[in-house]
Amino acid sequence: MNIVTIQKEQYVDALHLSEYAFQYTLSEEKLAQRIEWMRKYHEVFAIKEGEEIAAKFHFLPSHIYFGQEKMKMGGIAAVATYPEHRRKGYINELFQFALKKMKEEGYTISMLHPFAAGFYRKYGFEFFSDRTVRTLAKEHLVMHKHVDGYMKRISRGAYSEDVNNVYEQYAGTFTGMLARTKDWWLQSIIQDGRSAVYYNKQGEARGYIIYDIENYKMTVDEFVALDSEARSGLWNFICQHDSMAKEVVMTTYDREPLFFSLHEPRMKTETKPYFMARIVDVESFTLQYEFEEGEVTLHISDEHAPWNEKTMVIKEGTVHVMEREEGSTSGLHMNINTLTTLLFGYKRPHELLDIGAISGNIEEVKQLEKVIPLNKSYFYDFF
Repeated sequence: MNIVTIQKEQYVDALHLSEYAFQYTLSEEKLAQRIEWMRKYHEVFAIKEGEEIAAKFHFLPSHIYFGQEKMKMGGIAAVATYPEHRRKGYINELFQFALKKMKEEGYTISMLHPFAAGFYRKYGFEFFSDRTVRTLAKEHLVMHKHVDGYMKRISRGAYSEDVNNVYEQYAGTFTGMLARTKDWWLQSIIQDGRSAVYYNKQGEARGYIIYDIENYKMTVDEFVALDSEARSGLWNFICQHDSMAKEVVMTTYDREPLFFSLHEPRMKTETKPYFMARIVDVESFTLQYEFEEGEVTLHISDEHAPWNEKTMVIKEGTVHVMEREEGSTSGLHMNINTLTTLLFGYKRPHELLDIGAISGNIEEVKQLEKVIPLNKSYFYDFF
């Protein structure tokens, strides 16, 4: 099966396939904007029948934060096939191509937003981040105590180095956050939204929100605070819009501590699994990973990336990776999906054991609990 790179002059055809598959229509203006965006960030790969694109996916070269370190991440988006070309194995071929491409080019992680979790789990992807949306009524808007700092609004759609600096510090406390460029900020994050920054009395930027207000509804797309003072300062700024907003809808990290501190912490809350990831190269990824003290052996299976069929011996914070020991009765067995969600910190070993995603001795699971750090995984972006 011949997989080709779609040239920039054919991006319109690729977008028409997305429109058909995902049932939306772009205006001429939006189509032009999307093509410009693709030229900056996307590579498009496809299988053709004749001159027509039969199936395709978009590849986004990027990096993510894994704590204070950055890892090379290959984003996958807009996976689509015309109905008459389905069940021909095209998507399977495209995923095999994508994984080999990323392995050869040094990507350790891939990410995507799933239209159906089960479909992408077949290819080794697993959830690593939830998305939590809280809806607050006007009676929730009770201000915190006075803070010594101040808020500064940023012009609509304007890039702020202070916002970026706060984001980078915040992202470094999680696993999975996207490393944003200035172009990404301008075109994907703040193009249509408002921004405001909290500064402490020393004039240091310590938090920001990205928001909008329309029809007496305030929508907060990002709420990022580096300390409790900034958290209160941002919250008070939201409360000061109480004459303009009958409702506030906030998207935040699911364990954002702000809400417990409110005068009334009970509110409508919806949490859903959001983004998926998969380790592309087990050996390269785990050699960069910071394990805790302890000793355990893991046997990894990966149906679509045979180079990941490995046995890992983790001992006193270091890892030794070798070819997988077939038929071994010692150690813990898991697939690449489980290893991914485990190392990101989205699920703990005992949770994965309870659903049968890890098999092995309970004592070895206890050892695994010791060697896997308590990472926090989160992802604010979309592609």
